[in-house]
Amino acid sequence: MTLSRQLKWTALSRAGFRFLFSYFLLFILSNQSGISNLLRGLWDPLILAFAKALFGAEISTEVLHTGSGDGLYNYASVVFLLSLSLLSTLAWTTLDKRRAYDWLLQALIVLVRYYLVVQMALYGMAKVLHAQFPEPAFHRLLQPFGESSPMGLLWTFMGYSYGYNLFTGIGELLGAALLLFRPTTTLGALVTLGVMANVMVLNFCYDVPVKLLSTHLVLFCLFLLALDGPRLARLFVLNQPTAPAHAPELFSGARYRNIKNILKRLAIIGGLALVAIVTTQFTNQPKPPMYGLYKVDTMVRNQDTLPPLITDGRRWQHIAIEFPGRAVIQTMPGHLRWFDLEVDTSAQRAVFSQGRFSDTLYYDRTGAVTWLFQGIVRGDTVSVKATRWDKEGFLLMGRGFNWVNESPFNQ
Repeated sequence: MTLSRQLKWTALSRAGFRFLFSYFLLFILSNQSGISNLLRGLWDPLILAFAKALFGAEISTEVLHTGSGDGLYNYASVVFLLSLSLLSTLAWTTLDKRRAYDWLLQALIVLVRYYLVVQMALYGMAKVLHAQFPEPAFHRLLQPFGESSPMGLLWTFMGYSYGYNLFTGIGELLGAALLLFRPTTTLGALVTLGVMANVMVLNFCYDVPVKLLSTHLVLFCLFLLALDGPRLARLFVLNQPTAPAHAPELFSGARYRNIKNILKRLAIIGGLALVAIVTTQFTNQPKPPMYGLYKVDTMVRNQDTLPPLITDGRRWQHIAIEFPGRAVIQTMPGHLRWFDLEVDTSAQRAVFSQGRFSDTLYYDRTGAVTWLFQGIVRGDTVSVKATRWDKEGFLLMGRGFNWVNESPFNQ
């Protein structure tokens, strides 16, 4: 990291640094770092007790780690870490009489840089691999537009275009690459700030439960840029020449620098190798048996042919099989019902399970795209004739890119 000048440590700047150092360190240790999983057994009881004492809130352990980063637990965690940081600052100020923290500041800069590198690399590769925002699934394409959640709408919008995934992923990876090296840290922080500010706004505006993490990543970028603020102001605002940056090494000895460089190269090589392994595994995933979307043409239940009335919840509209071990059945009113699925291809048998219910259907392909399903569903004999569709049958997936548009195609 570069500094505009040698810092002058005042009583206020020392107190502010102590607080930022405490909070940034605690947040990084407890949020999406390799150490955070190891410390979970320590953090969880403390934060749960803190939330109960301060807010009177009982947080169920079943909702602690559901994938949401904006649960009551997470907000209580931030307040807890801020309180702990404040106490740490008071104790530190009382006990420590040092007048400057140049080395600790450099250590904090390195910690923040590499935390951002890890986050940007993970999210960037997830987009490049089309894993964070995958192609819209069958159940998304079947879902009425107005029934989509704001987050579901964003996931469909992002997942539709691999090109846009690639663009945003490369932006995140570029920021990570620039943050790896001291001379390009300011540029990396600028790139990462632009990327993460957009992500943060999307999270807030589309109700994506990663608001706290994305906000902190933006704050980390602003912290790195604030240290170089005067030079940036002269360059971008005042149109004045800037002096060379003050760029002290964290370790001044040649031996330590060599060790650092070796570790950095090993980390980069290891990261690239991991990406190659994950890419190979991700791109070679086989599709589950019976993969496809089946549009129900006729459905006979207990020898009665059910007309396709949109008010009849007994009559199926679509059967979607896209993910291993899972299936979706859409009824005529449009409701989507998820099932566990076991397929025996040798016996041409599919078992749909939902809670204590388990229904077995035997399937047979009777034409190029025509399938017949027969069996017992909730004690009733069922015979279903369906036509297999591909995703290209939907306008969203089949329209594609067009260089020439004589008129706007906005349906």
